[in-house]
Amino acid sequence: TNLAGTLDVSGNVAFGNASSVSASNVVSAYNNFTATSGTLVGFDTITTSTTNNTTSATYRGIRAVAFINSTQSHSGSFQGAVFQVDVNAAATGSWTARGVLSTIARGASTTCSDWRAFYATTSGSTTTITSGYGLYVDPVPAGTNAYGVYVSSISGASTNNYAIYTNNGNVRFGGNVIRFLLP
Repeated sequence: TNLAGTLDVSGNVAFGNASSVSASNVVSAYNNFTATSGTLVGFDTITTSTTNNTTSATYRGIRAVAFINSTQSHSGSFQGAVFQVDVNAAATGSWTARGVLSTIARGASTTCSDWRAFYATTSGSTTTITSGYGLYVDPVPAGTNAYGVYVSSISGASTNNYAIYTNNGNVRFGGNVIRFLLP
């Protein structure tokens, strides 16, 4: 059955062949796929601009916010979004896992003034923060090679190509700097 128009649901909702309504999930989507090829998507949302006029709107594909809306004693955590790949079986073959894959697809000849595949920002000035991190990387599990941060070859710009560029502030390396090349 296709639904056209607005769907207003008061209560919790479940989608998918393996999902059930839960008091702890407002929206639950769980589907067991049986296909063995192709791209299988559990949740797909597309937000597009079809206006031919000048717009200053902000378009978001997904927005996830966890609010603290009352004064409370809280010892847990608030997480805006959690993206996770669970490997619950001994998978074979040559496969990859990416908890978050961020891509800006270039399909038109245009000019973009600020291009950021990953952007971490904070707002508000009244919260006291003991330790703040723009990017925090936990130890990588054991394997043949482990990289906390890996930057591929940066060489596509016509003027400046920086693998790492810091604007201001101290730079500290806790371990050994293994090799460096001067220009």
